[in-house]
Amino acid sequence: MRRQILLFSVLTALITFSAFAESRSKKVAFSKTVVVNGVAVKAGEYKLEFDSEKSELSILKDGKIVAQATARAETTAIKAKATLIETTHTDSGDLLISITFRGEDQRIVVAKEGAGTATK
Repeated sequence: MRRQILLFSVLTALITFSAFAESRSKKVAFSKTVVVNGVAVKAGEYKLEFDSEKSELSILKDGKIVAQATARAETTAIKAKATLIETTHTDSGDLLISITFRGEDQRIVVAKEGAGTATK
């Protein structure tokens, strides 16, 4: 299985932070299609909402949910210098594994539901 870490620069990732109680939301731009819980999320700008109480990540486009998945937050050793998006290649496309936003010391790890079979 091949793992990829995509580093989005200022040109490919737009980040806005908003924090309330146990949920967070940020804006991000995917430079290519990623698969989230079996749903292909096309390249483009999205709002990501993570609710730690529900262990749920939602991806929204124009206020509408396009994909949802079970997710959890993990603390990292250092704060990210840039937004990092980790994917792995599967038979159903590039599966979103985790996302770490610039300036944060936590990453959101997506559960592997609907992931498909990994390819070599």
